[in-house]
Amino acid sequence: MPSVFAVEPKTNNEILRQGDQPLKIYFGADAWGRTEWLGEVYPGNCKEKDFLQYYTQYFNAVELNATYYKRYTPKEIKNWADKAEGQDFLFCPKIPQRISHYSSFIHVEDKT
Repeated sequence: MPSVFAVEPKTNNEILRQGDQPLKIYFGADAWGRTEWLGEVYPGNCKEKDFLQYYTQYFNAVELNATYYKRYTPKEIKNWADKAEGQDFLFCPKIPQRISHYSSFIHVEDKT
């Protein structure tokens, strides 16, 4: 029976290492505010304001899909960072649509 998976390239081991350390993989979702995760990822009685703290216990990254639709204040962003403090955690914000789509990246220096 033929294998359904491609043979792993011999160079993968070399590529997937950073010096003496294995490649670090970050894993997450597009947002942490998922109420359908109550009772699964988040305790059943968890408040939305506390979702991020629980999210960082399961994942080490978030896409921050919300930044595509809304501009957040430095205070709001600091609050997120504070909730992930001490964790090896990445926030990966999307470029706001008013920069990427509505402006086509033209004359967006002030918005960026």
